[in-house]
Amino acid sequence: MRTAFFVAISFLLPAIARAQSFKLTNPLGGNAQDVGDLIDLVAQNLLRVAIPIAILMYIYAGIRFIVSRGNPAGTTQAKNIMWYTSIGLAIILIGGGFVDLIQSILNLG
Repeated sequence: MRTAFFVAISFLLPAIARAQSFKLTNPLGGNAQDVGDLIDLVAQNLLRVAIPIAILMYIYAGIRFIVSRGNPAGTTQAKNIMWYTSIGLAIILIGGGFVDLIQSILNLG
């Protein structure tokens, strides 16, 4: 098994060495010139993913409320799902404002 891997690599290395040039594109889709811009892009993309996930978690918690039919353990679990989803969403939403706040403080000096 190990020799098959090394044989495959030995055939691929000359092809990789012959490659003239290649260009890496930014997977975040922006022009990040410094670390602050990179953090801002990551925060924006995280927000794009987090909001739909939070909506799905709220729907799931609502379904858990309905399915529990008054069972205290089921309702507690549904309440916990809503609570933790709200906390996580608040942290993500505050995070973008926090980055802007730090940048504005650093630009004052």
